[in-house]
Amino acid sequence: MLAAGTISTAAYADTTKGPTEVSAPSKVGTVTDWNWYEGIDVSEHGVGFHQKHFSYMTETGPVVGIVTNIMFTLDAPAWIVWKHMKDFNTFEGPFGIKYTGSWGDLYTSEEQLLGKRTLQYGAADGSWNSVPSEVIKVIPQNQLTLYETVPSDGSSGGVSPGFHTVLFTEFGGKTTVTMVLQHTARLTGLKSEIEGVRQADFGPLKYPHAQAKMWWIDQFPPLLRKLVAEDPDNVALKKAPVAKR
Repeated sequence: MLAAGTISTAAYADTTKGPTEVSAPSKVGTVTDWNWYEGIDVSEHGVGFHQKHFSYMTETGPVVGIVTNIMFTLDAPAWIVWKHMKDFNTFEGPFGIKYTGSWGDLYTSEEQLLGKRTLQYGAADGSWNSVPSEVIKVIPQNQLTLYETVPSDGSSGGVSPGFHTVLFTEFGGKTTVTMVLQHTARLTGLKSEIEGVRQADFGPLKYPHAQAKMWWIDQFPPLLRKLVAEDPDNVALKKAPVAKR
């Protein structure tokens, strides 16, 4: 649950599908003090999955978004997990999502190089695509950070539609993957914060919670577990421990 006093009440038809109703917040949100709304909060098959929505007002309209927290543990050291997660095509591609590059492999210098390390992701069939995204920071076997650039067509209302961080934490030969995925848009011209929350694609009423839950509980982590378990280095490591790379 979110901090007391920051959540607008919501009615749930099904906690795996998200809220069916949301009430107005008790205060106007600002860029430094967001209003929060529950999405879904479930833990299944060894995966923790929590989605919460947010809003705040600006002079040109309400900003509405979603933050997704995901956590699961893989039975392998980080250097093995890294091989299968530095490129999201490895575990998302089989389910119809395509990336034009590998997060981990695009980061070839400690310099920022903004505009030089970009990729896009979307449906393999071309039905939807992200804006060009910048690989901001990579710490091999530890961190991936991606920033979605502000689209020039104004479709996100002049804000970045996404900022995503993936952390890999190794203890005792196992790696816990922690993900914070943020998506945002401004509803330019709208005067009401709560109406923005109700109308926004990233808001609690319209966001496809069930689809996201299917990806991040039923599809992606199970495939990663399989890939890691069958990795030749991991198989060899289980039989006879070797030095970490």
